[in-house]
Amino acid sequence: MNAEKRLKDKPTTEQFRARLEREFYRLINDLSFCYELLERRELLAPEVDAERAEVKSVHNLFKSCEECAISATARLWETSSDAISLPNAENKIEELWKTNPELPPEFKAKQQAKYQSVSTSETLSKLLILRDEEFGHNIIDSGKRLHSDELMNLGLAGRREFGSTHGELLTFCKETALLLFQTISPFSENPALVETYEVRFEIKFNAHREYHAGLLKLL
Repeated sequence: MNAEKRLKDKPTTEQFRARLEREFYRLINDLSFCYELLERRELLAPEVDAERAEVKSVHNLFKSCEECAISATARLWETSSDAISLPNAENKIEELWKTNPELPPEFKAKQQAKYQSVSTSETLSKLLILRDEEFGHNIIDSGKRLHSDELMNLGLAGRREFGSTHGELLTFCKETALLLFQTISPFSENPALVETYEVRFEIKFNAHREYHAGLLKLL
């Protein structure tokens, strides 16, 4: 007798909210380290002794944090039905925001406009290809590359270009983080603070930078 296939459980709304919050703090932790290090010329200038163990370590940490930030951002744009992602959050936004019935219409309009802007960015498709081919499982052309007129023929596997600089990618990651905070603030912030989400985002982002600065100052 064949065993019945077990159906996938669907996350509850509360589980979905909690996971979005968790993804936000994971993303800004990695991303803020990248931003903090990139402004510390004393650790990046050509004359820095790159053979010092602590300098090597911090540069390796940067590469790991950058990869994590890019991978986390890519996950947030997944469209599969069971992904904890911004597209799926957008499909159930009213349900997610039920905890804040006094949310002003202007906030909703701003969030919708931001979602439209970030989700249609040219950098998004490039970031997804980079994630699949450099950090994921595709060592040959990914499906996303094959659908990209701009990137499809940019060289052999292992030597391909991805059409964006690291600075552009990190900027896009930060834009995604801001959109994510805008999305979770109606249920993660005091209702009185929701409309100041941009200021609140910078406060949280800079607080994480300060944590990392404490470590980097020791070098």
